[in-house]
Amino acid sequence: MPPRAAPNQAGQTGRASAKTTSRATARGKKKAPPKEVVVEEVVEQIAPPMRVFCVIAHPEPNRRSFCHAIYRKCIETLKLNSHEVITSDLYDSDFTQLPSLSDFDDPDKELSYAEHQRRGQYNEEILRYQSRIEWCTHLILFTPLHWLSPCAALMGWWEKVFGEGWAFAPNQQFEKGYMAGKKAMVVVTCGQDQMYYGKDAINISVEELMYPLTYRCFAMCGFTPLRTQTFFGLSTADPQARVDMLNAWAEHVMNLESREVIEFLSAEQLQQQGGHMMESNKQTNRKILAGLGDKVLIVPKDPYAINFD
Repeated sequence: MPPRAAPNQAGQTGRASAKTTSRATARGKKKAPPKEVVVEEVVEQIAPPMRVFCVIAHPEPNRRSFCHAIYRKCIETLKLNSHEVITSDLYDSDFTQLPSLSDFDDPDKELSYAEHQRRGQYNEEILRYQSRIEWCTHLILFTPLHWLSPCAALMGWWEKVFGEGWAFAPNQQFEKGYMAGKKAMVVVTCGQDQMYYGKDAINISVEELMYPLTYRCFAMCGFTPLRTQTFFGLSTADPQARVDMLNAWAEHVMNLESREVIEFLSAEQLQQQGGHMMESNKQTNRKILAGLGDKVLIVPKDPYAINFD
């Protein structure tokens, strides 16, 4: 039998070489490291709950006024949105007396009312109000418009509670005031229609009428003053209009933290003479208010369509 032919050496070697090269090439090609996957963690910034002190001054004895209705709606809405709320009805708590020396412990008839306030020896009731104001982040005052002014009981409350030495001092006013970091606003109910207030009307705007509160009280003590909320035409508003206003008001309460601020002159912008504010400052601030007009939610339709039957 003829000898079996030897395998093709070259062929075997070629195949082995090809395999070796292929493996070597495969080994030589290092795998690219996996790309780092960056996972962006989106953390929702949840604002801390507001601490709101709501104060109402309205003489309606049975609390059926629309001012009481928006007061209750505000409280209800804030609580439903997990904010902390404390309240005070000045007429219900009988805190309507005029300022007197009975506002202080151990009064001295030889001292003036202002001197007693500077001493800080307030009675227990006033101290309780002051502690609530220190606690809150937002102060909301509810008042009817009486004689183009806030309710007298509300202004009396302010005069008694916000005394010099506690709320402000000669060198602790506006941005440096003791209430700095807090926000405050006033909510006003008005029987007349909006047509009677503002530019070219018989009265200036309600925002301008609230100047003694928003500037001389809020801003001077350090509060950031928020735009006044006014409800017009309540003498003629039908039940549905009132419901619509309440619902619109609830929406605004939910956005209280982002409510528009009244940009008065800052302490650095004030021109003073002999330690007193010059008239030019007052005129500038009032022009700021006049330019804003009134903040209104819903104006009742046909304010004169009254059914007397």
